[in-house]
Amino acid sequence: MNKRQFLASLEKKLSKLNNEERRRQLDYYEEMINDRIDEGLSEEAAVERMGTVQGVAAKILSEATPEQMAKKKKIGVLGWIGIALGAIILIVAALFILFMVDRVEESGIVDEIEDKIEQRLELNDGWISGGDASFGANEVSAIDIVWSCGDVGILESEGREFAVKSGKDDAFEYQLKDGTLYIETVENYAGKSDLKVYLPEDVIQLQSLNIVTSGGKVLVDEENFREISVVSSGGDVRVNPDDAERISVTASGGDVFVELDEDDAFVMNYAVEGGDISVGFDRSFVNESGNGSFAHYDHSLGRANCLNLNISVAGGDIKLLDD
Repeated sequence: MNKRQFLASLEKKLSKLNNEERRRQLDYYEEMINDRIDEGLSEEAAVERMGTVQGVAAKILSEATPEQMAKKKKIGVLGWIGIALGAIILIVAALFILFMVDRVEESGIVDEIEDKIEQRLELNDGWISGGDASFGANEVSAIDIVWSCGDVGILESEGREFAVKSGKDDAFEYQLKDGTLYIETVENYAGKSDLKVYLPEDVIQLQSLNIVTSGGKVLVDEENFREISVVSSGGDVRVNPDDAERISVTASGGDVFVELDEDDAFVMNYAVEGGDISVGFDRSFVNESGNGSFAHYDHSLGRANCLNLNISVAGGDIKLLDD
């Protein structure tokens, strides 16, 4: 990428800034590139030193003051309803999980969820609209997604950057703040568009993945998350946990698939209503959930440290697959 392409792309990503601040930032980065060229770097190498356009834009927007913004992102009635519903679903899911293991008072899960809701409500400014986005392997430590217009896929990649792609550029917006990559469907978007997030090949283990979605399938085919939480309505959920420590899935209207095998140590708290549960590698398994009641399945294999699964499904099945 040359200087002209970099600055043109950056200008587009900084559309949330007022004209004066946007011009100031573009002049600043143009001067930085020119200084590096004067030091002997080629134009392309000087641009590469700046980092990705998305990373630069996210940093600028996260540090911008209200006076430097062209306008704030306004949350309309539908937006507030979506946030409220997402919050309610998450809290109810957490309470189900806590009830199952009988440790409401001792656990900090509810506080964690409330913090995540508050963090999202604070993201008024700094959103970048559409287009394919990419971030360096060390820029992202967690991913938080709210999606309502299609499928969501968290996928492996042979590349060296995080990449966010959607079939429609105007379907989503994103923001990188304090290491968390936030992605959401643009308010009032009426079309259908799938979301795909690709992780770098050599990425270290990330802290968490949180997905709230409706009307589409969820595929988590990348194992580099310590904690995974999915709340879904209207689509199947498929998770490959591998090195995860905790996985929580609350789903309605679809099946939940978890890829495991008999050598994996895990304990599962589960509830199924209107469906069934099967364990592909344990022929002696008997579903003790019974019409939505909570049950426990121990496959810890005598190990102290093992995966914790918390799954609640209405109108679908739970299937532990023989990986």
